[in-house]
Amino acid sequence: DNAEARVLCIVLAMPQRCQNVTARFARLGVPCTFMKGVTYDEIAHELDLGGWKPGQAAVFYGHRKALRLLANSPQYTHAFILEDDIELPQDIVPYTMRRIGLLDAHYTGWEILYLFYTYEKRSYFEN
Repeated sequence: DNAEARVLCIVLAMPQRCQNVTARFARLGVPCTFMKGVTYDEIAHELDLGGWKPGQAAVFYGHRKALRLLANSPQYTHAFILEDDIELPQDIVPYTMRRIGLLDAHYTGWEILYLFYTYEKRSYFEN
């Protein structure tokens, strides 16, 4: 049980995708803060990609933007930072809270919980 956790859910989304994302999260009862994702065109002038692909750089900048929001929101103890193409299983909230509880019980100072990633191509934007 992790009754003390106060979780901020940030979804990085492109404006054209917000309606579908909102519907998916609402079905699961997960309240979210939406933040406009970052496109490569917005950051191209700022960086030398080195070995990064443009999409990877944009994802990094979007997550950095979300982390800044979390850093300025001390009322939250944890955060989900998600992309708008995530597929959420029905048990995402209890699944994640169990893992947070285990980490809190056994590790001091943990920072990141990487839940899952799929390389499978799916239809992300179906209702």
